[in-house]
Amino acid sequence: MTEPNDKQIEAERLRQVRALIEELLHEFDVLAHVTLAGRHGRFETFTHVQASWSALHWEQMAGGFALRLRSNAADEGIDAARQKRELEWSLGALEGMGEMLAHTAIPILNASVQFSDKVGARHGPWEHDDPRT
Repeated sequence: MTEPNDKQIEAERLRQVRALIEELLHEFDVLAHVTLAGRHGRFETFTHVQASWSALHWEQMAGGFALRLRSNAADEGIDAARQKRELEWSLGALEGMGEMLAHTAIPILNASVQFSDKVGARHGPWEHDDPRT
C-alpha cells in the first residue's frame, strides 16, 4: 500500500473504515466505542449505541450531542419486563464500556508520552476533519 501524503485522503480512509464498522455493529446488534487512528494526526472516534435492545440514544443539543436514556415503557410501546431488561442491558453495556475505557486511557496516554519523549517524536494535535459536520 502506498503511503498517502494528503491529509484529506487519510481523513476519507478513516471515514470509510468507520462506515464499514458501523455497518457491522448494526448487523450484529451490539454497542461499541471505537477510535481509529491514521497518519497526519487524523482520528475518527464514535460511540455506537443504536442496538435494537438499547435504551440509549444520542440527542443533538446546542453545541454538541448528549447521551440520553429512554425509559418510559408507554412511550416505547413495550411491556414493563422487557423495558427493565433493556434498561439493565443498556446500562450494563454503558458501564462496561466506561470501565474499559477508563482502565486503558491513562496507560495508553502515559505510554505515548514516554515513547515520544524517548524517540524525540513530535506530532500535532488531533484534527477533526469531517465534511459531514
